[in-house]
Parts: sequence; C-alpha cells; structure tokens
Amino acid sequence: VVALLGVAAEDVRAGTKRAYGVHYALGQLAARHRELGLAAHHFQQAVNYAHREALDDPRHEHPVRKTVGDAYGALIQVLVSDRKPREVARVCRDALRAIDRPPHWPLAPH
Repeated sequence: VVALLGVAAEDVRAGTKRAYGVHYALGQLAARHRELGLAAHHFQQAVNYAHREALDDPRHEHPVRKTVGDAYGALIQVLVSDRKPREVARVCRDALRAIDRPPHWPLAPH
C-alpha cells in the first residue's frame, strides 16, 4: 500500500489524470495511512471529475451523482483531521453551490 501511495504521489506531481473511482479509492487509502495531503488531493480530484462529468449530462443521470456526496464528505473529514478550517469552509461552500446551480447535486434532502 505504501508503494502504491508513493506511485500515486508521483502521478500527482506528473499531472496524471484518473477517473472518479480511482481518485476516490486512492483518497481512501491515503487517508487510512494518514497521508492527509495526498488524500485531500485525490478526494478533490474525485469531486472535480464528478463536476465535469455531470455538466456533460443534461439529463442528470450520470452514475457519479449517487456517490459524489461520499467524496465531499471524505474530503471534509480529511481536511478537518488535517486542521484546515479555511479549506473545509471552501469545500462546504462549493458543495452548497453545486446543490443550487449546475450540476444540481443531490446532496441535501428536497
């Protein structure tokens, strides 16, 4: 796992693009090994990927819509653990905006 996280960190520096699920899984692994900066990066990338995919789906049926709340929650949890209150506030604002404006995430009860 440590070697995988090392390769993932190198990929981050190289700018390698990954799919939503890969970023989410790498974020989970990094968080479990207390690599909080790397975990936050991967969870943020998962959220960014979800935004791009959802905006390309005018019918709001992309499967990532069902799990993007998990990525936001994991990102917030990692940022809280890493004592980054400004980043937590930014992510919360972004999530709330995404409920009201495109991509209209289903993060809150309607």
